[in-house]
Amino acid sequence: ASVITRRELLEAGAAASAMAALPQAAQAPSRPNLVLIVIDTVRADYVGSYGGRARTPTIDALARRGLRFAKAYPEAMATVPTRRSIMLGRRVFPFRGWRRGADGMPGWEVPGWQGIDDMGETFTNVLRRSGYWTAYVTDNPHIAHARAFRNFRRSFDRYLRIAGQAGHAPRPAQVSDAEVRRWLPPDLYRDRDLRVRVRNYLSHGHYWQDERRSFAAKVFRAASAVLEETAGHQPF
Repeated sequence: ASVITRRELLEAGAAASAMAALPQAAQAPSRPNLVLIVIDTVRADYVGSYGGRARTPTIDALARRGLRFAKAYPEAMATVPTRRSIMLGRRVFPFRGWRRGADGMPGWEVPGWQGIDDMGETFTNVLRRSGYWTAYVTDNPHIAHARAFRNFRRSFDRYLRIAGQAGHAPRPAQVSDAEVRRWLPPDLYRDRDLRVRVRNYLSHGHYWQDERRSFAAKVFRAASAVLEETAGHQPF
């Protein structure tokens, strides 16, 4: 497999905007395929390639083949604001024009957690207009289930969500009250909504019994299957 440098990646992204207005026949015949992996809440001091204590051979191999940024700081912290920055390539902080959401998702009452309004400006849509096949696989509870991201989900050629921390639980009734109490301190157990969320979470998981059932394992298995589809969709 060929290795793309950061400069080539940036040039490809800049060229995509200009290419969007060109007919397919006029576009370059060979363009790089792009894969973006977003992992939530990873401590740098626990990743091997950053000198951490955990063994992360695959991430380390990726770091050796590319560029590793040791002092990178997001301009908008937290789950949804950070993803909006990534998808739009622009600052979202300070959170001007913020409005309270009605999705009932945790954090939705916090400024900066609204959906993406200007869908045509996401980098995936810019690439799609220039002939790229796009896909998105996630278990992120906000991106995958919130109404505010419905149009975002519909913007991809292939979208796949994994039931993780939110969404319909397959067998929540099989999670006993005793098991919910095991994972929640008494003062938090009194919160009914939190009990429901934890019950759903436990019913999706049980990965402490089998790591293959973890949300991460499910997402990456599904993403690997989607990557197999890209053989007939170039570039992706």
